[in-house]
Amino acid sequence: MISYLTREQMRMCDRAAAENLPPFSVPLMERAASAAADYLLNHADLFPCKDVLVVCMGGNNGGDGIAMALILRRHGVPVRIAYAGPSCNGLPDPSSMTEETKRYLALAKEAGIPLGTELSLAGATCVVDALFGIGLDRALPERVETWIRAVNASGIPVLSMDIPSGLCADTGVVLTEAVRATATCTFGQLKPGLYLYPGAGYCGAVEHFEIGIGPEPVADDVKIVSLEDKDAKALLPARPVRSNRGTFGKLDLFCGSVNMCGAAVLAARAAFRSGVGLVRVVTPEENRVIIQTSVPEAVLSTYTEKADLHLLPEDGRTAVAGCGLGQSDLSLAVLSAVLQSAKGPLVLDADALNLLAAHESLWDCVPANSIITPHPGEAARLLHCDAKKICDSVLDSARTLAERHGVVCLLKDAHTVIASPDGRVCINRTGCTGLATAGSGDVLAGLVGSLLAQGLRPFDAAALGAFIHGKAGEAASSRFGVAGMAASDLPCKIARVISELSFF
Repeated sequence: MISYLTREQMRMCDRAAAENLPPFSVPLMERAASAAADYLLNHADLFPCKDVLVVCMGGNNGGDGIAMALILRRHGVPVRIAYAGPSCNGLPDPSSMTEETKRYLALAKEAGIPLGTELSLAGATCVVDALFGIGLDRALPERVETWIRAVNASGIPVLSMDIPSGLCADTGVVLTEAVRATATCTFGQLKPGLYLYPGAGYCGAVEHFEIGIGPEPVADDVKIVSLEDKDAKALLPARPVRSNRGTFGKLDLFCGSVNMCGAAVLAARAAFRSGVGLVRVVTPEENRVIIQTSVPEAVLSTYTEKADLHLLPEDGRTAVAGCGLGQSDLSLAVLSAVLQSAKGPLVLDADALNLLAAHESLWDCVPANSIITPHPGEAARLLHCDAKKICDSVLDSARTLAERHGVVCLLKDAHTVIASPDGRVCINRTGCTGLATAGSGDVLAGLVGSLLAQGLRPFDAAALGAFIHGKAGEAASSRFGVAGMAASDLPCKIARVISELSFF
């Protein structure tokens, strides 16, 4: 399991590590600087070292950068420092610096490293970004914003120290302006903002260096994680030898509408390929032939009007509702009936979410710990804001929906975020751009519903479903390419991914 620490947790671990350093050991700041210098020198193809410019402030992140400049100087690399903080008579003002940063700045002066308080990018072949680290939680000073815009516009390769300056380490939110790094060397433990969008799009390649800062002081309080293959394998439902279709769960899909049958087909195929024992598709009568020819394994129940809505989730069954359901009066009646009769958590996707946004009283009928699977547009409708706000604050949006409604929220993004009402979060790091295609979400809903029907807890079903869905996308893209793959390629790849995980 990959764990992420918030900035407060990271500070606690940093303090504990510093207090417990053995006598005469290398200081943490110098360890970070040494790791970053080695990375820079070993990646000369990305970072030409003919004229390295370190841009910094007076905090510990700036100290990391200045210490790195000293190390580069010892290696014979031409390096200079531009200080963006308060100055006095054209020189950095020490009163605005931490003690360690003061010490390394004095050593840099002794070593003859050129030091200025104005940004000069002329001649620079790479930039080391050491302006702000994980402590930033406010808008940037105007001077720093100007420097960042100039660095970004220059096209010069940038190596960021710990996190690109201007990003919130906890959420990945851009605080007015942020450095667009070619690569980021991060130290100690991983931070969520490195992998949550939009921040993840600013980091470039992320290289992690532990440098002796362990997570032990906060190990029991870690709330944000990502699954790895071994974790996914541990979550897979058991497959006992002595079994029947009922052993592996039963799933009702309230999906599809007239002229919108493909969503039900994709969800059903994904559910079967991920191991559920029985799938019943409940859909309008007009979809009968398509369902029976496309998914012959499925049981079919159809309706034509409100009077037919006796076909509700049966006891002991999990339900998925919303894929291709539509937003007509009949669709609303279907969803209302499903919610009012549900005996446990279910999966709500697509039009079920649009109907919830339009008829908020329906939330009163949603079972606790149900799973909602919005994309940013659907999340925006649920939170009465625009999609850009969702995209700019994915973690906060997912948490808000989870806590407000007592559900597990799987908010789709390049790195999908799964948030539980108890505060747990999973950042999914599998997938590819080929998943941004029509029907992909229907496949995910069927997959998550299948895992829920097989006995996984809602948060685990959502996290594992997103992980497998992403892996299936990667597998499909390796055959068809990210532009050429389609949602219908995914169900068979889901089966392959689950098989490979079983033998991992």
